[in-house]
Amino acid sequence: MDNTLITLLRFAKKTPAAEVTWQTVSEALEPVYGFDLNLVDVLETVMPAYGEAFNEKRFELGDPQWASRKLLLSPIKGFNSIAGVLGAVKLDSQYTVEQFYNSMIKEIISELRITRTDWCKDILFPEEKEQQAAIEKH
Repeated sequence: MDNTLITLLRFAKKTPAAEVTWQTVSEALEPVYGFDLNLVDVLETVMPAYGEAFNEKRFELGDPQWASRKLLLSPIKGFNSIAGVLGAVKLDSQYTVEQFYNSMIKEIISELRITRTDWCKDILFPEEKEQQAAIEKH
């Protein structure tokens, strides 16, 4: 598992959904890359990490075809849609490129939030292991 996926999983598990934007993802990834990522950078970073997560069956992300469909529709339908859960009201609704791709990034982070990570908890949250060891020591 690479540092990008580890960072994204930590971010997804610890950040409330309402606080997820491409900018907050960029901030989370800045320590890994050493600079602020723009929207395109975030997309080009998040997409391969999402694919890596699908390739690791222990995450139990489900069917990649279903995920692709959800991702494609996320700007106009579902919990991460631009216009809210009900989605676009009319066919002539106009959105910015930023709104469109931000919705897709939010969908990916949402999926990473619900992945099964008990098998890699020590990698994702080593501080929790250290705290538990300290408690057991006393």
